[in-house]
Amino acid sequence: MNIIEDDRNEFYDLLHYLTGDYEKKNEGYFFYLNCPEDPRKIVYYDTTDIILIPDPALDANFKAIFLNRSKRFENFLNCIYFNPNDLEISDIEFISGEFTKIGSIYNINNLRTDIACKGKIRKKNAEKKDDILLDVEMQINWIEKSDDKSFEYGSVLRNHYSNKIREQHFLEKMEENKKIKDEGNMIKKKKEERVFLDTLVIGLILDDKSMNKSSIIKLIKEKIDGTTIAIDNIKILEINLFSLMKKFMKAKLFGKTISKEGFDWIKFICLRTWEKNTKIQ
Repeated sequence: MNIIEDDRNEFYDLLHYLTGDYEKKNEGYFFYLNCPEDPRKIVYYDTTDIILIPDPALDANFKAIFLNRSKRFENFLNCIYFNPNDLEISDIEFISGEFTKIGSIYNINNLRTDIACKGKIRKKNAEKKDDILLDVEMQINWIEKSDDKSFEYGSVLRNHYSNKIREQHFLEKMEENKKIKDEGNMIKKKKEERVFLDTLVIGLILDDKSMNKSSIIKLIKEKIDGTTIAIDNIKILEINLFSLMKKFMKAKLFGKTISKEGFDWIKFICLRTWEKNTKIQ
């Protein structure tokens, strides 16, 4: 039997401190909390009101939380990845979740994303912003060939939505009757060239079985002399949220420390891994 040593009802940041354990007492509930100052101390939040929260990791719920809520989605992405890497994403515009309409009548050759969008990315304290395409996929457990799936998402997204046009001016020789009249006589002409946008695919994975670590996947160009160059125009991040959540405020992602707000986002998405499930009758 646990002994209640401290009634911590003044806690306002409950999500951050909740352990997932609770007891029903008469007409109320005691929700047990982490106490960073003294882990041996038993602390709880006493309430008579509870709310059941749908699992945020399920595709439909994940989309409902973030889709068409650009500021919330920007905050989430900045907290868990961009800000720790001295970057910031903004001006997000959501893209239809179906990349191609070919074969849609027969439900073939279609890629339906969880959340795809365009945005602006810039380095910390910089004014210049670059366009970026982004696809975020929520996945429970690591699945076979997830790398192939992510590359397919990224390449199709980049091909379909890189609609930025760059004008190029060049010199062209004048021709008359298919014969060059004067090789020294040149005119200026304008040419439009499509510019492909950098594309980032983020796979958010809740894996408490294989415990695969988070990883970055890039294309590599190998020269004939054996040297290699990383190609960053398509990059894939595989982020194991469960392994980060278990480290409680000591989590690092790709060597960068995650802020408290970032950790709280991860804890919220990982709700199914630390809180009791309740079936709604």
